[in-house]
Amino acid sequence: MRQRRSGCVVIIGSRSAWTAKAAVRIAAQKLQSTPNTNIPSIHHNHPPSYHHQPIISSPPISISPAIAESLTEELKPFNIRVLLVQPGAFRTRMILNSTIKPANSLINPDYQKFHTIASKVLSGVHGKQPGDPRKAGRVIVDIVRGEGHAFGKMKWPDTIFLGDDAVKDVRKKCEAVLACLDDEEWCHVLKDVTF
Repeated sequence: MRQRRSGCVVIIGSRSAWTAKAAVRIAAQKLQSTPNTNIPSIHHNHPPSYHHQPIISSPPISISPAIAESLTEELKPFNIRVLLVQPGAFRTRMILNSTIKPANSLINPDYQKFHTIASKVLSGVHGKQPGDPRKAGRVIVDIVRGEGHAFGKMKWPDTIFLGDDAVKDVRKKCEAVLACLDDEEWCHVLKDVTF
């Protein structure tokens, strides 16, 4: 892509990096790192307007934004675009394909209750996720190719949050961060650390 001065990198993250639930984020991290061969493919009967195959990567969810932002700056001179996709809960086979170990295999028994919580949450969610993976795939493909949902839009979205649940979680986290920065009791303490 650098040689031809054109291309696109799609990084798949997760909204789980934006929301804290005991042990569930770690479980989500584990799920994301498990290979998933059941992602639905999207077939086209016409030649794409975006003629290069994008590179699709799935790094650890907690560092996905940092990798995407760094790559965006690094690849700008080569006319290579980066898209960070942070989806909410989508109805895929990811949970079924996971390899979460049994609670009794944990080294530290103090974490067994968190393991139980994560297992219950994940097993209770499967098949009830609100997101349609085919629609999500369509949106991603449209953005990369500049078609469909993205047709006529001038601004490239460096990051997209897919699903109402993702949008709500990210907004809640952003509001919490702003509240922390604006906290009258602590803001002067946080700033008073310069020479």
